[in-house]
Amino acid sequence: VRESFGNVLVEAGFWGKSIIACKVDGIPEVIVPEHTGVLLNPTLPVRRIGRPRKNDKVPFCVVDGDSGQLRKPLALAPQKLAEAILRLLTDEDLRKRLGENARRYVLERFNIERYRRDIEDYYLYVLTQ
Repeated sequence: VRESFGNVLVEAGFWGKSIIACKVDGIPEVIVPEHTGVLLNPTLPVRRIGRPRKNDKVPFCVVDGDSGQLRKPLALAPQKLAEAILRLLTDEDLRKRLGENARRYVLERFNIERYRRDIEDYYLYVLTQ
C-alpha cells in the first residue's frame, strides 16, 4: 500500500536478486520496469482484514507511481502478483537479467560516493546563488 523508498529493494538489487514491487511512492526510484525488476500497479481498494492493531493505520494518500500525484492508497491484486512471481520462477533468463541489471543500477546510483558528490554539489550550488 505504501513505501516511501524501500531500502530492502536496494539491498536485493545489490545482491543481484530480481525484484517484484508495487509502483507507489519512492519505489520507482529503485526499480526500472523490465530492466531492474517488475513493477506492478496497485488497482484494488484497500480493505482491512481482521481487527485493527494499535498502530495499524492506512495512509490518507500515497504518491502515484506514474503521475507523481497524490491519490488514495490502493492494494495489489493477488492474481497479478502471483503471475509476476510465476513469470520470474519460470523464466530463468529474465530472472538473471533483471538481477544483474539491478546490481549494476544499485552500485551506480545508490553508493556513498555518489551521495557525497550530490551533497557537495548541492552545497556548492546553494553557496553560489
